[in-house]
Amino acid sequence: MRLLFRVLFFIGLIGGQYSLQAQTDSAELQRIFQNYRTALQNRDADQAIAQLNRRTTGYYDSMLQVVRFADSAALSRHGVMSQLLVLAIRLQVPESEIRVMRGKDLLAFGIRNGMVGVAGLDRAVLGYPHIKGSMAKVPLWFDGQQSKLSLRFDKEGLWRLDMIDMMAAGEAGLQTFLQNEGIETAIFLRSAIKRSFGIEAPVRIWRPVG
Repeated sequence: MRLLFRVLFFIGLIGGQYSLQAQTDSAELQRIFQNYRTALQNRDADQAIAQLNRRTTGYYDSMLQVVRFADSAALSRHGVMSQLLVLAIRLQVPESEIRVMRGKDLLAFGIRNGMVGVAGLDRAVLGYPHIKGSMAKVPLWFDGQQSKLSLRFDKEGLWRLDMIDMMAAGEAGLQTFLQNEGIETAIFLRSAIKRSFGIEAPVRIWRPVG
């Protein structure tokens, strides 16, 4: 009987510690999400980037290579939002600066110019996290209803937010919209450039920088 009591006490102790850690992790994930959302609203690139994981910032490292070396054919194989970011960088940033940029500089440009936006996240509420090892998945709720979307967080010493899946979902939504409306990608991109920067898109931005 005494042994059984000790075993049950030990199980209860471990369970309590696990529950406390889960609560601590959940609070930390909430904090990171709120920090990221507020940083995007304020277009605070440094604060926003500080919340992101290596997988997300690494995406912008690869996109910088697209900015520098992709011709129009290669560029067209990327998502519409990625193409828009590439064209905007080529339009707004001198080629000499592009050649010495890092991926995080590309991301910072997108945040400061409202191209990496808070749309879709401003109404989101985080659900209860599902944590497995160094990765967490947190469902997103909108207007009291759980959506099919979730946010990923990776523990890289500290928890960091992953936005790759959300970007993919946003890209899929945009492509569906363009298809339903019968809008060609090239026309959308030129229109977006005109709305964002007030000028017609010059031919040169479809050419690689090198």
